Amino acid sequence: MKNVFYLVLILILSNITTLNAQVPISLTYGGNDVTNSEILLEREVEMHIHVTNNGASDMDIIVEVTDVNIPSKEPVMLVCWGSCFPVTGPIVLGTVNVKAGETNTTDFHITYNSDGNTGPADIFFHVYEDGGSGGYITFGLDTEYTGVNDIDKKEYISIYPNPATTFFNIKVSEELSDSKIIITNIIGKLIKTINVQRSDNRFSAGELLKGIYFVSLIKDKKVLTTKKLIVN
Repeated sequence: MKNVFYLVLILILSNITTLNAQVPISLTYGGNDVTNSEILLEREVEMHIHVTNNGASDMDIIVEVTDVNIPSKEPVMLVCWGSCFPVTGPIVLGTVNVKAGETNTTDFHITYNSDGNTGPADIFFHVYEDGGSGGYITFGLDTEYTGVNDIDKKEYISIYPNPATTFFNIKVSEELSDSKIIITNIIGKLIKTINVQRSDNRFSAGELLKGIYFVSLIKDKKVLTTKKLIVN
C-alpha cells in the first residue's frame, strides 16, 4: 500500500513539474534567465524584470505575490505589474498583455528599501497566463545571504517629522533636486505627484488622511528610493 502511495505522489509531482515546464513564459534580470529561480536583493534597489511570451499567440499574463516573509521592522517593497502595490502579504498584482514572441521590459519592477531593517526578508511570485492551463513559473527574491547591513545606504531623501501631524518635510539630495516625488497610500493608489525644484520641501499633513503612505523619488522615469510616511 505504501508503494502505491509513493507511486501516486511521484506521478502528481511529475505532472506538476511537466505542467510548469510547459508554460511559455520566461523571466530575465540583468541579462540572466531567472525563470523558476531565486535571486538576492540589495538594499535600495530598483529591479526591472523582463517578461517574455515564448508562445505562438498573444497572452494576458498575471503576476501574483504568493508568499512574503518580513522581519518585525518592515522593509518597503513596492511591486508593479499593471498596478503598483506596497507588498506586505499575498496579492494579485494585475494582468498585462504581452504579444507572441515579445518581451515586456517595463511593467514588472520592484523597489526594495530596507528602511532600517536588519533581518532577512523574502518575497515569492507566480507568473502565469490568465485563463491558461493552470501552470505557472516561479520567481523569488531573498535578502538573507546578501549581507545587506554592510552595503552603503545612500540617503536620496529624508522625511521629517515622521510620524507627521500638521506638516512634514521631504529633503532631497542636492543632485536630485530636479526630480519628481509620488505619494501613494497603503493600497497603491496615487495620492499626490510633486515636481521637486529644490532640496528642502514642506507639505501640509492636513491634506492626507491618517494612515501609512509611501513616498517614492523618481528621476528620469526611474524609482530611486521609496520611504514610508506615517500621518497621525
